Amino acid sequence: MFMGRAALAFVTTTLIARNLGTVGRGEIVYITNLSGLLSLVASAGTIAAINKLHPEEMSDHRPSRLGPPAALVGVGFGVVAALVYVAVAWTQGSVGVVGWAATATIAGATIVLLIISNLTQVASLDNRIGAVTWAWLVGVGTYAAFTLVTVVGGTATVTNNAVVWALTSIIPLALLIWPTRAVRLRVDDWRATRATTRRLASLSLRANLAATAVLAIWRLDVLIVSARRGYRELGLYSIAVALAEVVLVAAMAIRSALLPHHRLGTSELGPVVARVTRTALAVTTVLAIGVAIVGRPTLSIVFGPDYVEAYPALLLLLPGTIFLVLHYPIFDYIAARGGSAGLRSLTIMGAIAVIINTAGNVVLLTWFDYTVAAITSTATYAFVFGWCCRRFHEDSGVPYGDLFILKASDLRARTVSDSH
Repeated sequence: MFMGRAALAFVTTTLIARNLGTVGRGEIVYITNLSGLLSLVASAGTIAAINKLHPEEMSDHRPSRLGPPAALVGVGFGVVAALVYVAVAWTQGSVGVVGWAATATIAGATIVLLIISNLTQVASLDNRIGAVTWAWLVGVGTYAAFTLVTVVGGTATVTNNAVVWALTSIIPLALLIWPTRAVRLRVDDWRATRATTRRLASLSLRANLAATAVLAIWRLDVLIVSARRGYRELGLYSIAVALAEVVLVAAMAIRSALLPHHRLGTSELGPVVARVTRTALAVTTVLAIGVAIVGRPTLSIVFGPDYVEAYPALLLLLPGTIFLVLHYPIFDYIAARGGSAGLRSLTIMGAIAVIINTAGNVVLLTWFDYTVAAITSTATYAFVFGWCCRRFHEDSGVPYGDLFILKASDLRARTVSDSH
């Protein structure tokens, strides 16, 4: 799933970069990243809460009945996120780029993205990876096809591309409703659904700061670069981010593969998480080195000569992507199994990380170009990963070495499930 999504996203990014230029690319990135950031902010705590509630639901129902509560919480939080999107777009001037009708459409997509995020988590935990795969591939593929058609026809603009990006977000939602049972409820199910929805919303709010902070950093720097350095430098920086995100494909695949194992007992899950982390370290390091080697010619040949100057930013981002990949399985373990102390620890970590990233970018981008944003992001994710490692060791008892040093059994095993 993730390789296909990444390939289609890369094709779309290339088409936009080559045909709309650095400024047009910057405008598209600002608009879509603002919507994406707000959906991450609003859904991050819900993802952690779904992980926590799912084992309880699975003990009584197969598949779980978290679909309707996840959708309802997504709508509630999504409306708030959409209103914030409109307010920020109005005050920061992006309404003037695409107009009010397009802005309203993208705000609606923010709500849809929240619901999709929640239902994707439920479906993945229910081991419905196939449904998730097709839902996302069809949505991303439709957006890529539209971009290709408009580029070939010479009609591509920032406005029509942003609007279709928003409209195609409906496709994954439509395809996920059935497998997650999001709208299939009998009358006697509503009482249980209301209770689960209230509990899910409560847990989401408690977990939100920690989860939001870590996820938001990858998007937050984009908005700060835009505010401090303008759309041209944002366009260049966003291409460096897009290439660095090739490494993040491993993160999404690993996280998805690990989700069904969250039904294991705490003592069993810890060693599985450790094995996934050390395997991910080896895989992502190789990927990052490969991207670094082919990065400069890729920027020139694929995106165009104007983007070659983004190569230093790409090199500085790559270590950060490794830290980002590695923190995911550990963070999910702490959020789901660390109890209230674990959530408090992650919340403190998240708050510090946001302060480091925001303050660093706001101050440094005053004197330096967008390259400094890559340094700040990598430093922030190194801090996040280190904090998660310490907390994971305390909660699980797994030695630090098990997170980093490959074992012979790792090389022989073919699947994560072989480790228990």
